[in-house]
Amino acid sequence: MSKRTQIYLPEELYYRLKEKSQHTGKPMAEFIRESLEKYLEEDKKNELYPNDSIWQITGKEKSGDGDLSTTHNRYLYPPEKGKMRTTVKIDEDLLKEAREVAGGASIKEVINLSLRNFVRREKMHRLAEKLGTYDLDLDQDTLEKLRDNNG
Repeated sequence: MSKRTQIYLPEELYYRLKEKSQHTGKPMAEFIRESLEKYLEEDKKNELYPNDSIWQITGKEKSGDGDLSTTHNRYLYPPEKGKMRTTVKIDEDLLKEAREVAGGASIKEVINLSLRNFVRREKMHRLAEKLGTYDLDLDQDTLEKLRDNNG
């Protein structure tokens, strides 16, 4: 069951939402509901619960490890096999643009896509360096004949 509510939006946000609604034919209210749902789901992932393992160890012992304040996630929430958790500072405007270009992909999807593309590009560059260049000693007429024969 839905409940009716009223919200106030900054003028610029309102006009951006209105334009998106007109462009897609999707009601503004639907965009707002979807955005709130995504936000609340993401927020829920970051919430600490009473049974979170952090509360079982906080302040109990002195570890002797000088890096716990910066690497505690590694100890508390070991990564899934083949995955890691990290914190990085990213240019917000660049990330926003990347998400738009990627069709509204999540931050995680954009980062993974960017890393895959970077690795692919670097591998191609290194392969090209290994292969080197070759002097084919072709003039324009010979090249055009080869193209005509292969086309």
